[in-house]
Amino acid sequence: MHSRLKIPLLTLLLALFASGACHAAFGKLALTGNVSLYGGLSGLNSDWNFTSSDPVTGAGKALDLTRPYQFGIEADFNRMQRRTNLWPVNPSIGVYLSNVNENNFKTVATASDQFHTTKRDAKLSLVEIDLGVKSYFDEDAEWVVPFVGGGLALVSADYSFKTVGTTKKLNTGTGLYDTIATTSAKDADSGLLYGLWGSAGAVYTIKKRFNLGAEGRYLYTLNSIGSANSVSSWNLGLFAGLHF
Repeated sequence: MHSRLKIPLLTLLLALFASGACHAAFGKLALTGNVSLYGGLSGLNSDWNFTSSDPVTGAGKALDLTRPYQFGIEADFNRMQRRTNLWPVNPSIGVYLSNVNENNFKTVATASDQFHTTKRDAKLSLVEIDLGVKSYFDEDAEWVVPFVGGGLALVSADYSFKTVGTTKKLNTGTGLYDTIATTSAKDADSGLLYGLWGSAGAVYTIKKRFNLGAEGRYLYTLNSIGSANSVSSWNLGLFAGLHF
């Protein structure tokens, strides 16, 4: 995780602990809200679909990092008075983790007694913190309740793309292939990105306590890493959690 995210994450955990402790100790906050675990799939742009520039093997097979899985936790809350929410929207926070790792290799004969192997490895890791609000429509409904949300996003991004090429030639004396040349190249970068997020979804609450739902989110980052690689993405997933 990017070191610059440790402070806001620690602050968040302390704030949640303090709120829970105060609520348990004094019972005066009268909070209502939702805490859920989220799992889904992200869609990044074609900047994250890498091909090889190796002069011997050519383009080769693409390393596609555009569809990482995403997991996280999200929460929102409101204050109640006489069973009525005091605020028109619920302040919300979400923390999401994405990671994808693709690798492949290709071997081609460059002469009757010689061959070249290229190995590629590409990795992308994202830690996203979303701060904003959510608005639920008709929370008293007995079936599915739709909602929308939006706010600010902070993303820690780390990626690397490594290529290693090895050329081997047959040693007629031993009958084995000896390495006669090795090349390697690596492109890596990390950064702290910021942007906006928006979401829409629906939730079904079972016995006024357990939540099941689906959510679509869109992340738009205002800056990028690497060779102008943006981590703006769409995200589709399911969530399950508690209503309190």
